[in-house]
Amino acid sequence: MEIVEATETDLDRWGALRAELWGGDAAGLAAEARAVLESPDQVCFVARDDRDGPVGLVEASARRAADGTYAFVEAWYVRPAHRGRGVGTDLMDAVEEWALHREVRALFSDTSPEDYPRSLPAHAREGFEVVSRATVLLKRLGRPTVPDPERGGS
Repeated sequence: MEIVEATETDLDRWGALRAELWGGDAAGLAAEARAVLESPDQVCFVARDDRDGPVGLVEASARRAADGTYAFVEAWYVRPAHRGRGVGTDLMDAVEEWALHREVRALFSDTSPEDYPRSLPAHAREGFEVVSRATVLLKRLGRPTVPDPERGGS
């Protein structure tokens, strides 16, 4: 198993891994991957197995804030057949090294435990701790709403 920084030659297989993780439009996912390659503040590392080719990925970005630069894990995925072998740890180690070379001292990530139930335990094994939880709300526009009698609606 080797962990390498993704290059243009990895785009098709990298895109396939992204599609396994998120589903969706392969062309759109490939365009996003190409944007990662073109950005000096983003990176993707791919785990390659001699027999199976790419079996995992981690994508990250460096972001600037008032109190310094931090990194954010944008994607982290290992194919099910290769889990439990340290591939995820090796990928995360590569991101940590990349971040430290940019003088980043904090690495953030987010996940949706409802959609990715293995994600929180995997993050915990890598030393991440939960710092907040969010509830995402949606208001659909262009549709009638039900009046609120407490606010004077009728």
